[in-house]
Amino acid sequence: MNGIPVVVFEFKSAVREDTTIMDAYTQLTVRYRRDIPELFKYNAFVVMGSKIVHNGFSHSR
Repeated sequence: MNGIPVVVFEFKSAVREDTTIMDAYTQLTVRYRRDIPELFKYNAFVVMGSKIVHNGFSHSR
C-alpha cells in the first residue's frame, strides 16, 4: 500500500542455535515498539520465525 508498513517480518538466524522465536517476539514487541513506534501505526500483521518455528499475530494497541 504505497510504502505503508502493513506487515512486519522478523526472522531469526537459522545458523545460530541459541536464537528462538521468543527472541523475535521480544524484538518486535519491545525493541521495535520502543525504537520505531511509527512502524506499528498502520501495521496489521506481524510474522516471525526461527529455524523451525514460524508464527504470526495481529498487532493491536
